[in-house]
Amino acid sequence: GSDDVEANVTRPLEDVLNSTESIKEITSQSRDGMSMLMLEFDFGTNMDNVMNDVRDKVDMISGFLPEGAEDPMILKFSSDMIPVIILSATARESAGALYKILDEQVANPLNRIPGVGTVAVSGAPEREIQVNIMPEKLEAYNISLEQIAQVISAENVNVPAGNFDIGSQTYMLRLEGEFSESRELNNIIVGSNQGR
Repeated sequence: GSDDVEANVTRPLEDVLNSTESIKEITSQSRDGMSMLMLEFDFGTNMDNVMNDVRDKVDMISGFLPEGAEDPMILKFSSDMIPVIILSATARESAGALYKILDEQVANPLNRIPGVGTVAVSGAPEREIQVNIMPEKLEAYNISLEQIAQVISAENVNVPAGNFDIGSQTYMLRLEGEFSESRELNNIIVGSNQGR
């Protein structure tokens, strides 16, 4: 989960990058399966030298990151290189509902505009559903936690399925089978043992 990413990926990277020359501030965001750090430097810093220093430090720590972690990707940008627009929004909805609205009705349409590089929604926690397991039932049905996680993951999918062209327009296809309500989890069959 995000706590594991924070402890095992984000903090080690923060610790080693804090000593980078001319660094002004480090901000980070940890999510399940993703860690993102933004390093801000003093005005006038030689960014080529800084990039070399950052690469060296990241290479040094990479061997200590959890097994299976991908090599960190380092991107350099400044406000005079990339036009940036920052929008803020408030609503009566919950943080999770507002995040969903912004992601589906603002970020996704903006991402489809030619010339737009990246649109990201941040600042609100994503909705999380916790599944509580009864150990005695796991033992009775001879089912492991890993099996349950795999079945839920397989049933809850939202993945790219290619593109198709109509005239001069290209459309993206997605295979969408995400759960829309938490009660849908009640109907998942995770396995059986001797017909039980």
